[in-house]
Amino acid sequence: MKVSIVIPCYNVDQYVEKCIESVLNQTYKDLEIICIDDGSTDDTGNILNFYETKDMRIRVIHQINQGLAETRNIGKELTTGEYLYYLDSDDYIEPDTIEIMAQKAIETGADIVVGGFYIEYVNGEKKRNNSKDIILNLNAKEALGLYLYSRYINPIACGKLYHTELLDNVSYPKGRLYEDMATTYQVIAKAHKVIFCSYPFYHYVQRSSSIGKIANKELNKQLEQAVDEYWDYISDCAEIRDKAFAGRAFWHLVAYNRMICAGDKDDELHDRLKDEIEPLKIMGCKYTSLRKKIQLLLFKFCSSLYVKLYQNYFINKLEKMSE
Repeated sequence: MKVSIVIPCYNVDQYVEKCIESVLNQTYKDLEIICIDDGSTDDTGNILNFYETKDMRIRVIHQINQGLAETRNIGKELTTGEYLYYLDSDDYIEPDTIEIMAQKAIETGADIVVGGFYIEYVNGEKKRNNSKDIILNLNAKEALGLYLYSRYINPIACGKLYHTELLDNVSYPKGRLYEDMATTYQVIAKAHKVIFCSYPFYHYVQRSSSIGKIANKELNKQLEQAVDEYWDYISDCAEIRDKAFAGRAFWHLVAYNRMICAGDKDDELHDRLKDEIEPLKIMGCKYTSLRKKIQLLLFKFCSSLYVKLYQNYFINKLEKMSE
């Protein structure tokens, strides 16, 4: 069974070698590796060209800058594998990632296999998104209910093995960030079976270059919009909404956090979030961590203190990302 790995690349000459080496070192060998240079102005294109001569499984595409969303769309149209895996070019994966995920897909007939991940900082510190070793066998409705919980399914495009047919007639919205949050749920909705394996295959590396994205008012409005689009998508299913309730509140809190980072006030989101946080429902949710529950309740009952504490947290996070 061939697996296609799509790697969008833009100005990542410092990181892309580690990314590609992690793919070449996979224990699963039946791979198609599509690297798309999205108009890089550094040495990324030359590095990709070198690797294309090194391994016949690698195919390099050079294009005028289209943005991440459209580059993902182009990549999925070029794939010939039965399954597809997205990998960001400044991240990397464990050597047995594709072998284990492909094995799960074959054994269970899953349309999507979701793996766990590490959040990793440049100072070497890292933490798992889910500290427990668990495997979940879900249908589409169950998976959609867990969509907004980062310990489980999560909205991120990367780190998931998709049957390529699921991506037919689904496009990442060109020109938008959080394009995966606006799209991944549509892919999940088409699946018959989704397997979640909490083992951390994927390394999401947090760098100082991410700061501009975090502290950008317009981009964070796009995050809020993507969450709302998902909520509208599941509007006819009370069962999914009941499960996703705390996840929606937390992602809106993430959007508000990033407004804090940008030094902006969003009174409308502030008031909306206060209304969304229902303490009994939040405390009764088994899918979100105690830490996130405390964050939500602190915001509900004393948002001014929450803002001060988050500002201090953000300063410490910047230090980790810049070391």
